[in-house]
Amino acid sequence: MNIINNKVSAFFVVGFTSIADIVKGSLNKQQQQKISKQIKFFHIIHIDEEISEIALQLISTYHLSYDAAINDSLLPATALKYNCLLATCNTKQYAYIPSLQLFQHTVKPQRKRLSGG
Repeated sequence: MNIINNKVSAFFVVGFTSIADIVKGSLNKQQQQKISKQIKFFHIIHIDEEISEIALQLISTYHLSYDAAINDSLLPATALKYNCLLATCNTKQYAYIPSLQLFQHTVKPQRKRLSGG
């Protein structure tokens, strides 16, 4: 059982960058309001100084050989700080980080574009 901020964690915790991507994916105000209601059920881990330092270390170590991007370094940095599994559809994206524990899932978002803007 993972302990985060002296609380027993929910089954899933979500990094700030993942939540921001989900909110950014909303196509209209109705979707955004629905997402805002649903994310209240998750424990969101926000970026702090230690996560930033770990992310910078990952970028410094891997950007030349693996093209490690800033956003793609914050998520594994969060998982490394809290010693959590990082759930992802694309384990290849993070496989180069030896101490990172990955959990591969197959849940993919369904994005439907609305006609008429």
